Amino acid sequence: MADDDQTYPKISAKQWFLIRDRVSQSPRTALTPSTIMALCELQDEKSAKDNIFNPLRKLGLIDDEGTLTDVGHKWRDDEEYSEACAEIVAKLYPGSLAILTDVDGSPDPQKIRSWFKKEGKLGDSAAKQVTATYLMLAAPTLTPSVRPARPATPPNAHGPALASSAAARTIPTSTPPAIRSTTDTKVTAPVALPVTVNLAIHLPDTVDAATIDGVFASIRTHLIGGYADAEEVAPHQVDVLS
Repeated sequence: MADDDQTYPKISAKQWFLIRDRVSQSPRTALTPSTIMALCELQDEKSAKDNIFNPLRKLGLIDDEGTLTDVGHKWRDDEEYSEACAEIVAKLYPGSLAILTDVDGSPDPQKIRSWFKKEGKLGDSAAKQVTATYLMLAAPTLTPSVRPARPATPPNAHGPALASSAAARTIPTSTPPAIRSTTDTKVTAPVALPVTVNLAIHLPDTVDAATIDGVFASIRTHLIGGYADAEEVAPHQVDVLS
């Protein structure tokens, strides 16, 4: 059973596996309060001693100097981890806790918490912490879910701005259509179109032949004569109506 200074130990799963990982890599490391303070990033040595060093020593994993015990060496080994936990349970806890199980035969957290509150004379918070430590020992597991997880680096870790700029560099740009110059367009002279002119001249019956000849001479001079330089003069028709 436990000493008078601490009836039942309590330690968080995060600190439990953090310390275990450390001694698995360096089993000769002395887990002094100052070392634990640095590993767990605590504020002072007193907190490291009260919350981690003393519980580990109470559980029989380290001695007064912080050196691993025989049980501690089993505890750091994956193949002997369950055996180390079973030895701790058998040494520190009464056998009556083993019968507090659910219908599947697994330890029942609610029944065990009630037992610690009554027999250990603990408050709700302390009973919950002690129960969590007992369950960690009574049903040992090395599943990664209880280990502190490292944040994964997400895609585009440098931010959306760099990702957008990189994408912009890879997007092909379309070439605008070439604009055709109109300065080289050949300008040709207008082509003369054939014109047909129909004239109807109304003359009184009293007009003599000389007058009629003068009219036609004027028409030839002022109208038809304008096409003298053209390649082709369209036919013309003059009707004299009396």
